[in-house]
Amino acid sequence: MSKSKLSFMLLVILGFVIFTYPLGSKDGYQIRYMAEFSLEDLTFKRLMGYDILILEDGDWLAEPGKPMLPVKELRIAIPGGMEVKRVYVTDTQIQEIEGEYNIFPAQPPIRIGSPDTNFVELDENIYTSTQPYPTETVELVYQSDLAGQSIAHVLIYPVQYVPAERKVVFYSSLTLTIEGVDGYQCGDYLSPNVSEKNIRTYEKMVRDMVVNPEDVRLKENSERGGTSALPVGLIDHVIITTDSYATYYQTLVNWHTRKGIKDTVVTTSWIYANYSGSTNQEKIRNFIIDANTTWGTLYFLIGGENNNVPFEYINYYDENTPSDQYYSDFDDDWMHEVFVGRATADNSTQINTFVSKVLKYEKDPPPSRLSSGCFTIGHGS
Repeated sequence: MSKSKLSFMLLVILGFVIFTYPLGSKDGYQIRYMAEFSLEDLTFKRLMGYDILILEDGDWLAEPGKPMLPVKELRIAIPGGMEVKRVYVTDTQIQEIEGEYNIFPAQPPIRIGSPDTNFVELDENIYTSTQPYPTETVELVYQSDLAGQSIAHVLIYPVQYVPAERKVVFYSSLTLTIEGVDGYQCGDYLSPNVSEKNIRTYEKMVRDMVVNPEDVRLKENSERGGTSALPVGLIDHVIITTDSYATYYQTLVNWHTRKGIKDTVVTTSWIYANYSGSTNQEKIRNFIIDANTTWGTLYFLIGGENNNVPFEYINYYDENTPSDQYYSDFDDDWMHEVFVGRATADNSTQINTFVSKVLKYEKDPPPSRLSSGCFTIGHGS
């Protein structure tokens, strides 16, 4: 039997039913989800004498030294107020794949530009075991939310490996049950001032990421308020940069306005003077949260490198990595409430080049779409 190509397809059938009923003394929730898999796109490759199993649109278990097996993340929209407590499998259908396999041991990630690290040898305790790896077929990772919609993040392991026997087991069907209780509070909601266009954007974002888009229900928190620091208005796009760079972005602001995208420039000096925070990064983040609430702003462009508009660090694979995710993820749940980009331009020439490329890339809209109302905060005032 050839190991170079095994034609097995993993196709997730989205059969999804929600039941709510009392669990114990408090109202509770139970969600059932059935994932079925049919044969076609599951392939093996060889590397360094090991077998690598590749799942189309999947990922891998990545604990160094342990079998690198396929994993699939499912994001499931869950009812408002449900706090997920556990997930488990209630029914499976199993198929053993013929042949013997020596599954490649996962390796730690290597930073681009870093020298190669030493190869992590296989974990003998795992590779000599007669127990299936991983021991579970489903795992609750965490719960997040976006625009008032709660989401359960679940990892499903459609393949298990029995190392001592070198056997690979394929799950053609798994029925999951997710249980929870009432009381979950969302970390963020739709802005009370969000435009209809941006509501549709949020709806598409959430529906595209979950396996049950028909159950998505966005929610607005009418109690969230803005701050008097911002003038009244609806702004789609905000450019954050320094006082010295602000005027160079005005051409881009004008272009966006012509397209019907209300835009403005807000300077770091104005943000630092008007928002609280223990660091400048926290002040910028608080401004972005406020702009999203007060103006319904969905898009932000940071103009400048770290020495002009500072980035923040996030922990990724146990390393502090510079990132602007701190600004787009308001409640640190790895879900982005707004879109944040950065133009790493450090002088007027670089900014002009960046703006020129943007203008060249896009077509000019008809003159009838020209509108007014753009303004700059903290520059020339």
